[in-house]
Amino acid sequence: MACAYYKFLRDVDSVETHLVMSQAARQTLALETHFSLREVQALADVTHDARDIAASISSGSYPTAGMVILPCSIKTLSGIVHSYTDGLLTRAADVILKERRPLVLCVRETPLHIGHLRLMTQAAEDRRGDYAAGSGFLSSSSDVR
Repeated sequence: MACAYYKFLRDVDSVETHLVMSQAARQTLALETHFSLREVQALADVTHDARDIAASISSGSYPTAGMVILPCSIKTLSGIVHSYTDGLLTRAADVILKERRPLVLCVRETPLHIGHLRLMTQAAEDRRGDYAAGSGFLSSSSDVR
């Protein structure tokens, strides 16, 4: 689904896309899709190392319209909710929230247990993110339209 989203955004002239992939995301890519890492990286305008907390998007002075985390793991959701910025992905999300820019979280895990639901509820109540796309849509769709 993330690949379809990047392909969709390539047609939007005013959008510059940035890609941050955790090690878990790389493993998931290899296990669950037919895309190579290079193919995914080629879809983004800018690719960042997930460990590079000094990357451009880790600063509030870097202009962004918002952020989409697709897919968003429960670990990442938890880091965002608890302001635990252990890498670029959660640091960039923290900056987005600090700057009051839109953050969309597409949680991938199912089934959800009560702890997951509490994290999602806390994030929504604290305005730490909005949610989109259920996991079935995330894993099986090749088109965002």
